[in-house]
Amino acid sequence: MSVAVIHEISQPLSTLAIEARHLKSQADGLAPDIAESADLVDRKAHALSELVRRLRRFGGPGADEPSPLPVALMLRTLEQMLAPELRARNCLLEVDPPRLIFWYWHRKSNLLRPWST
Repeated sequence: MSVAVIHEISQPLSTLAIEARHLKSQADGLAPDIAESADLVDRKAHALSELVRRLRRFGGPGADEPSPLPVALMLRTLEQMLAPELRARNCLLEVDPPRLIFWYWHRKSNLLRPWST
């Protein structure tokens, strides 16, 4: 998510959180359903504020270094997720990571090889 989008979300959210906290503090002595609603709005505003804070940190300068993607695990998980729908359509998905890795490296080496005339 872009920093500009996060900024546009966080500005009105900050105002909402401040007003929700004020509303909650003023709800004492009012009808229980009003106090509960004020508390709910305050909690949700706080949760959204925390989410925006976490999103702001995500991908920022303090983010983790890139890490390897476990392609074989990802493909097997995808295979499991799609299995019911594929069976219903009489389709078969075979995941063969060693063959996939071989194909990738073969393809990459061919792309890197200079063209001969």
